[in-house]
Amino acid sequence: MKDFETDFQWTIADSGGLNFGSQHQILQDVNRRVNECAAQADIILFICEYDHLTDVDDHIIKMLRKLEKPVWLVANKADNITRANEAYALLKTGFPVYPVSASHRKIDELETAVVDYLRKKYPEHVGAEEDEGIKIALVGRPNVGKSSTFNALVGYGKVMVSPEAGTTRDPTDTVLMHKGQKLTLIDTAGFRKPGKIGIYNVESWSVLRTKAAVERADICVLLVDSVEGIVQQDKHILAEVLEQKKGVIIMVNKWDLSQAKTDMDLDMFHKRYLAYLQREFAYCPWAMTVFATASEGKGVRDILEHAIGIHLERQKRI
Repeated sequence: MKDFETDFQWTIADSGGLNFGSQHQILQDVNRRVNECAAQADIILFICEYDHLTDVDDHIIKMLRKLEKPVWLVANKADNITRANEAYALLKTGFPVYPVSASHRKIDELETAVVDYLRKKYPEHVGAEEDEGIKIALVGRPNVGKSSTFNALVGYGKVMVSPEAGTTRDPTDTVLMHKGQKLTLIDTAGFRKPGKIGIYNVESWSVLRTKAAVERADICVLLVDSVEGIVQQDKHILAEVLEQKKGVIIMVNKWDLSQAKTDMDLDMFHKRYLAYLQREFAYCPWAMTVFATASEGKGVRDILEHAIGIHLERQKRI
């Protein structure tokens, strides 16, 4: 985000709701990622209701105290003066209290306080423009391995990986360096056919966010499932990328499974699969192709090499 008065750049990270005691894998992943995010933060905004703390809130407070980070207690639903005054009873936690109503009251004041705090802590960032380097978006239909690819590129489990299709809901940015070049990886939710999603549900929002990520990217990596082959939805996604005039890399994922299923010489199988891709994506013959197994990290980092090469080509002016 940006404070337009000073051009101060700052990042705010939302997190999943904490749920203690659950054995569900996704909820455990959410808890772990919330802890990782809090540990990296300069300031933590702890959201609770203005008039009481639940047992879960108490558990979170104990966890936050151990981090030894600045924590501000944001008392939500304090939508009038009476409730705002009641919220100050939460000062007993030892945290500064900011009564707000997330829908309409005092949010601007909270944002101003955050920016003022960060500006004092990082005065050198005032007026600094954010350099994202080469922006790379991973796109594809659900469950083709985008999150596994993202994790393999980054080198740790930043994004939840689950066999359940549709785990990723929002684009996620991660900055990394490769051979001296800064790159920003944008993980996205899978594209769905319009008929498969509702108009106002979470997945329709994910599709809109994914399209926005494609617009922001310099290069898009289209992931396809080598076992299932190219389907119409893959072609729709590539058409969307080409319409936005982005650089293209096609990553054929789960390549080890395809090789295991063939009796053909592997070099010949590779050549025939390339010819198959040329037929299916005949309108994009220039696209670079990567054969990889994201779950094992094999071949994935070739994406970075190709991305840098494509970026250099796209900078040429004749």
